[in-house]
Amino acid sequence: MSYSYTTFRDDIANSERFPDIANNLSIRTVINRSVRNVNREVDLKSTKRKAGLTSRIFDNVYDYACPTDLKALIDFQPQLNRDSDTRIKWTTEELFDRKKEILTNLVTISHDDMARKIMASMDVKDTTLKVSNMDSLNEDGTWTLFGDAENVALDNDNYAEGSGSIRFDISAAGGTTAGIYKVFDDQFDITDYVSGGSAIVWHYASNVTNLTNFILRIGNDASNYYEMTTTTQADGNAFVVGWNLLKFDFSGKSETGSVTEDECDYVAIYMTKDGAKVSETDFRFDDLQLHVGQIFSALYYSNYGWQTSGGTWIENSTADTDIINATSEEYDLFVERGRMEVFNELKEWDLADRAEKRYQEIKKAYTQRYPSERLKLEQRYY
Repeated sequence: MSYSYTTFRDDIANSERFPDIANNLSIRTVINRSVRNVNREVDLKSTKRKAGLTSRIFDNVYDYACPTDLKALIDFQPQLNRDSDTRIKWTTEELFDRKKEILTNLVTISHDDMARKIMASMDVKDTTLKVSNMDSLNEDGTWTLFGDAENVALDNDNYAEGSGSIRFDISAAGGTTAGIYKVFDDQFDITDYVSGGSAIVWHYASNVTNLTNFILRIGNDASNYYEMTTTTQADGNAFVVGWNLLKFDFSGKSETGSVTEDECDYVAIYMTKDGAKVSETDFRFDDLQLHVGQIFSALYYSNYGWQTSGGTWIENSTADTDIINATSEEYDLFVERGRMEVFNELKEWDLADRAEKRYQEIKKAYTQRYPSERLKLEQRYY
């Protein structure tokens, strides 16, 4: 059975008993607050969701986009062929950062400046191709300036992987692109990656002002190539000053000319920028790899307590036709919590106390019957 906003409102706010209720409080605000409070205090089975991540999971790549409504993670599941002994370990950001390269199946949620991401160190079935480690300017061909780039050089002091990165500056020309390209001496085969794979590369941005996106071209020459664009970091967050992990999905590629996939020897990677982005220094690219990866899903409790009539999950109700995410036994939790909130607003203290008592009794019975399945925090001490 589904319960609409209107049904919920009528069950907690008796307009016959309190005829001026609409004049004394904003009932929708109170209702939304009560639903958020229940979801904060109780892991409800009706708020469990399973969502495929927006990116496949790759070897040695740790940051991924987080579902916007994730409250607590229950499991991190490969789509197929999960090993029976694969158990996810929920840990802290600090421990994850220290142990991500030596322990597998670690997962945590990173919070940084109001942006969240899933951090996962998984033992995945991945196929990879290292196109260039960017540890040399001239190995297997020469990295050359593209667009407004100038002063292209090897940097052995600031790099993400290996022993170096390719550094460049932006000239005063006032164009709309800046980056690097290379014609390789040896050909490489991208056939295994063009159906569902991704290209991963590190970029160091000394300034992100007037920076629109990054573009990767990969193919046979400057007339025959696939082109892919990204407007965010691999984890879905905005570009930042410092190192950014960029992901280019072949599923979104466009083709110029005709690409012979098993005879590739051309790569260009560059930024699209405003013409005002000029005379800046110390941008870098490092470690270009192709990955097939593995599809994973996140099983989690949602902090969205409502759905629209069209089935879209939302945090707060905005229409009378919205439906609360609750079974019949969970609905009683929301009703008593809603009454408690309403009576407190109306200063009906005795009624509020009675509603709170009933709410606590129902909550205790529910949590005993349906214990939370969220992952428990694990720490390792040495």
